[in-house]
Amino acid sequence: MSRSSLDWLKRLNIQGPVLLDGGTGSLLWERKGKAGGNAGAPSSLFNLTDPGIVETVHREFVAASSQVLVTNSFGAVSRYLQQFGMAGRQEEINVAAVTLARRGASGALSEVLIAGSIGPLPPDLPDDEVRSLFSEQARTLIQAGVDLLLCETMMSGRQAAEAAKAVKRVMAELDRAMPLVVSMVPPPDRKPPDDWAAVSELLTAGEIDLFGLNCGEGPDAIWRVLDRLDKEKFGPYWIKASAGLPRVMDGKLVYPISPEQFAGEVAEIVKSFPVVAVGGCCGASPQHIHSLGAVLHRTTRVEV
Repeated sequence: MSRSSLDWLKRLNIQGPVLLDGGTGSLLWERKGKAGGNAGAPSSLFNLTDPGIVETVHREFVAASSQVLVTNSFGAVSRYLQQFGMAGRQEEINVAAVTLARRGASGALSEVLIAGSIGPLPPDLPDDEVRSLFSEQARTLIQAGVDLLLCETMMSGRQAAEAAKAVKRVMAELDRAMPLVVSMVPPPDRKPPDDWAAVSELLTAGEIDLFGLNCGEGPDAIWRVLDRLDKEKFGPYWIKASAGLPRVMDGKLVYPISPEQFAGEVAEIVKSFPVVAVGGCCGASPQHIHSLGAVLHRTTRVEV
């Protein structure tokens, strides 16, 4: 992969990794007082039902120094939305996701980029439906004005590759080239699956700008996967670790890793691997991101 493909990160004019946001979806459900969501409903529904809380969460991450906001569009595809009577509002929900992220970034003292979130699909869908759904969401997010696209929380390397190819086709159709990040979930056994080779091939071909890891069991799980991946030249990396595996207490999800512990563990990743963008996933609050930003200022990182 050409290092020039990372020039978009230089727009933010900082020393060290770009600071991403945290777990927007988990924070939204926490604010609504429902552990783990509402019977599988995507948090993207809040873009229409409670847009104020979405904008507030984005603003809090900006106040914590996040330089990239990920849109609240995870799961906002017609295949999921039809379960909640919202299949016909796919475009409206995705456009609102971008609008609310822009509003959340509006008070920032420096530029904040908006990453359009595209999540995984059920593993048993026909290939033509997979391509159609990824293309549909990518088209809406691009036309709504995102700065980059993020295929995140991918568990299948084959599906991640299909997502990336669909996104690139839509970019070509719309004549709107922009950075593309593909982020996988660290596997429980911490061994990269063989089908991640499909993603590696696209990285080598320059079809993907940045490879990432997000969610999973926490920073330690990501560190161990990176220790294997780095030998295969997947880097540089986009990293969004969770704050550990949650448990339900008094009807709420509680994540075990504190902001201070999270910041220290993620900083160790930055010290050890070529990370160019770093933040948090499920359970990572604005406090986690603020603590991480403070620690990164004192961290010696691996040069890319």
